[in-house]
Amino acid sequence: MDGNSIEALDAAFTAAKHHAGTLRMAQDAGLPLSELRADGGPTANKYLMQFQSDIAQVTVSVSDVAELSGLGAACAAGFSCGLYDPETIFANTHRSCFTPEMDHTEREARYNGWQKAVRQALTH
Repeated sequence: MDGNSIEALDAAFTAAKHHAGTLRMAQDAGLPLSELRADGGPTANKYLMQFQSDIAQVTVSVSDVAELSGLGAACAAGFSCGLYDPETIFANTHRSCFTPEMDHTEREARYNGWQKAVRQALTH
């Protein structure tokens, strides 16, 4: 892999990590957030999920089923025809939780850096 590819991958991963910055902006605007539920491929990256929790200062709850969209569609069909019992399905849903651990100084420095990058992107 050449240097440009590595830089592109690093930029993409950094952007994904800082997605939690948008959650912080919502919180700063007074919108309460007590938990973030995540699914999909990126949830396999425990570092990313921890970073999201740290920046947003909320618990990130990750389903053991990575792709919940497909499961949701199957469950909806099964519920509508009486094949599945919602209480049974939801009682067997397991999640891993990531709770904020980053210290305040580091978190604010990273969040402020993200805000600066967003401002620069919007002005150029």
